[in-house]
Amino acid sequence: MARINGLIDKLARKEIAFGTWVQSGDFAAARAAGDSSADFAFVDMEHTGFHFPDLGHTLQWMVSRRTAAQRPAPATPIVRTPPNASERNQWMTKQTLDYGAMGILLPQVMNADDVAAAVEAARYPLGPDGTGPQGVRGSLPFQAMRYWGMTSVPDYYEKADLWPLNEHGELLLLLLVENVAAWENIEELVAVPGVGGVVWGAGDGAVSMGIRTFDITDPRLTPYRRKVIAACKAAGVAVGTPAAGVAVGSPAPDIYEAIDEGFDFIGLGSWDPDLAAKARDYAASKAK
Repeated sequence: MARINGLIDKLARKEIAFGTWVQSGDFAAARAAGDSSADFAFVDMEHTGFHFPDLGHTLQWMVSRRTAAQRPAPATPIVRTPPNASERNQWMTKQTLDYGAMGILLPQVMNADDVAAAVEAARYPLGPDGTGPQGVRGSLPFQAMRYWGMTSVPDYYEKADLWPLNEHGELLLLLLVENVAAWENIEELVAVPGVGGVVWGAGDGAVSMGIRTFDITDPRLTPYRRKVIAACKAAGVAVGTPAAGVAVGSPAPDIYEAIDEGFDFIGLGSWDPDLAAKARDYAASKAK
């Protein structure tokens, strides 16, 4: 099956995915991401101001006519929305997906009820014959269909669902676990049907531990990081880290250590094609 979502494509193949970050409204970075070989791109709306037109323009700048028909899509956009999970702003998930985003990165997840509400927000109502968690997403799919390159409404409805809950789904719900409460509840969080993956959040997590240096490699984080990875592996849920690089002179974790630890998808703070190529080769050698 030809996938649209590049992150899902890699996860389904049991291959490590590599991505980048784009700030919503940074159109030059959006264009660079779209021209890159990144499997996915986290588009950040949490810390850059909330403005849907900027999101729409950012997503459009990530599309190049040279690769518009490519499957999966280069730098598949996964949008980090502004509200914390506990706020349950379902309308924001709806409108983000209506712009064409192929996934949601949900900040500050702490409990299973908030995760269930996020799953509900991302799914369309299933009707009397549907199975699994019901959805409440309102239906006006045409802008998202255009962005996805689709002309069939029924086909979009089938694909605009959460993977792996729906094996044909092309949407991902990723939980950003970035506080001690989330780490302590990780088994409960990953058990909610509809979760597509977990993102290890060391920055806010360190602050929740009283670490005020923004050192996301602080050794006090290590037991929690290993706990999160182990819980995800046990549940069969993908686990990723949002920022990795090279250890020397970088505040980010070492990308090769991230691969060794078992992360399934890895973000680079900014896309480095040479580093990504070396990391892909390293990951492939480990998989043999």
